[in-house]
Amino acid sequence: MISMKKPKNDPTTCLWRYKRHHKIQKLRYAEQTGGRVKISLFFKTPIPVGIKSKIKILKKISEEALKSVRNKNSETSIIFVNAAQIKKINKKFLKKISVTDVIAFNYPKEIKIKEPLSFGDVFVCVDQAKKQAELLQHSLLKELAILAVHGCLHLKGMGDGTKAEKAAMDKKTEFYIKRYFKG
Repeated sequence: MISMKKPKNDPTTCLWRYKRHHKIQKLRYAEQTGGRVKISLFFKTPIPVGIKSKIKILKKISEEALKSVRNKNSETSIIFVNAAQIKKINKKFLKKISVTDVIAFNYPKEIKIKEPLSFGDVFVCVDQAKKQAELLQHSLLKELAILAVHGCLHLKGMGDGTKAEKAAMDKKTEFYIKRYFKG
């Protein structure tokens, strides 16, 4: 009788094992996160005093804002940078020579940067957040949360190019902020 098993080094068997392994990893990830988008926070600038102990709020509010994304088993990074760093990013990718408060980069479904799929990156300028918090007379933590949510809403496809879009984005941002901050 002839054996129907493929040899271990057969390319189709290896590909099948690879796909099966990654499918299992995605399922494990979905179970671990409850099918949510995973948020990773990175500080590329010193963490402001009083913020370090409250980082969980930034993570939680960002997860809330990304609840209904197209691919629930994905990961988003929120990177906190200084004015020089965001100016460099703004110039390199958006061809603008200025400091801005937040920049969001959305990755299409098809691009598999890492496992799980990357949904996007949000860069938040801590220096600009400090200025805006002082101007608006609220805490730095609240301003960082506003900017993180704003970036997450951009990842979900919301724009702020017109007055109507800006009003809709501000309303949605306020919806999430009110859950965690009073006043």
